[in-house]
Amino acid sequence: MSTIEFWKGFSAELNLADFTSSAVSVKGTRYKRVHRFLEIYSNTSYLETIKLSPLGYIPHTELKQCYLPRIPGLLANFGKNIYQPPFVWNDSGAKALVASFTYNTNAIFRILYNLAGDGKIKHSHIDFLLDSACVMLTQIYKSGNNEIMRYMNNNINMFMISKVIETLLGKDNYNSDLQEPRLTSSSLETAINLVKEHTDLLPKQQMALALGKGIAFLEKNIRYRHQEINPTYEANLVAYRYVENHLAIDHRDTLISIIENSDNKSKTMTMCAILDDTAESVDDLLWIQSLMRQFPLLKVDLLVNTAQISINFSHKMLRKVLSSKTFSWLSSQLWQRLSVTAVYCPLISFQTNYLDQEALDSVSKADLVFVKGLNFFETCQFSEKDTFHSFVVYGPTSRLYTGLSDYDGVFAFLPAGKTGYIHDREETRITNLKMIVNTSLNREKK
Repeated sequence: MSTIEFWKGFSAELNLADFTSSAVSVKGTRYKRVHRFLEIYSNTSYLETIKLSPLGYIPHTELKQCYLPRIPGLLANFGKNIYQPPFVWNDSGAKALVASFTYNTNAIFRILYNLAGDGKIKHSHIDFLLDSACVMLTQIYKSGNNEIMRYMNNNINMFMISKVIETLLGKDNYNSDLQEPRLTSSSLETAINLVKEHTDLLPKQQMALALGKGIAFLEKNIRYRHQEINPTYEANLVAYRYVENHLAIDHRDTLISIIENSDNKSKTMTMCAILDDTAESVDDLLWIQSLMRQFPLLKVDLLVNTAQISINFSHKMLRKVLSSKTFSWLSSQLWQRLSVTAVYCPLISFQTNYLDQEALDSVSKADLVFVKGLNFFETCQFSEKDTFHSFVVYGPTSRLYTGLSDYDGVFAFLPAGKTGYIHDREETRITNLKMIVNTSLNREKK
């Protein structure tokens, strides 16, 4: 057992061994010592640790300016009593914080490992650089009586990790607005080649395949592949399970029915679509193309990030997708039935209080919204619109807010007026997605 002081007045006695096996990997990647960030953060000789920081001493106000997200034209408030979905760390328990701390270790390691694969750093330097990044992040966390740490969420935390790596290595080696360009480019090409095989599937099957691609980690298989192994084999093996098996929550028919009913009434319907990782987004665009071809009155507005964050799909990738033969029909509809709203968001997932006015207008004008991705489910809820969320459950936060198990597939419909979860500091009082969906179903039956 270890006593961990997270900030003054909040500490907990925890058995860290309980968190080792359950530590959340990042895109399938784990460090050999998942508690490394926690070890550095818990170092009682904090002042000595600060001396080791590549940042040196930086005032708290300057740390906030440098390491909190900034979006031109948008005043995104931060601090006490300002909600950051799904929860601010000040409003969570010790177990959730330890899970986030182990995630930090794995996230930092994944970035460094991939940079070593690109020849930006030496593999032998990874451990030292990981420790340096952990020290820098600790300095930011503990600054100003832990203000940044206490009032951020997991999404902002991931932004800070990328900014720390950028500071540590320099923008020429790692640009937080242009992350992993070689890996995402390779993944995009592979996904475009693979998607040709899926054009004859039914839209429902294409939806399930895109869902499975979310945890198939095609990018990981490309990065870590051995010469004798086809990098797409394992990804396809995982993805097809969601085509063949039942989803834990499956409202694909509901989406198709809503679109079909509108089409039958000769009424135009606009769907605002938010996509997630690079590889799976290609398959999402395939079923979107299929439904647009099937229903002539369906229009789609893609909300696409101009920044390249992690392995997410970005604005510059869309041109390459639309120039491929598989998507020639979709390309022909550009600026007719297919529109694109470019959004700058430096976070790993869009967050409702960090979206600019143009993005909010796109959502407001749409008849329904489609949101892809696990992180996007947690941070991007649109209660004013009929919304569909599609993702695979993974990790303690995801299990907690969905009420489901790791690797459960979700394609859930939330009618206007509903959100996918209702947060509470007490985990037992959280209203999760499963509860909300079941409540809606029971009301429909009555």
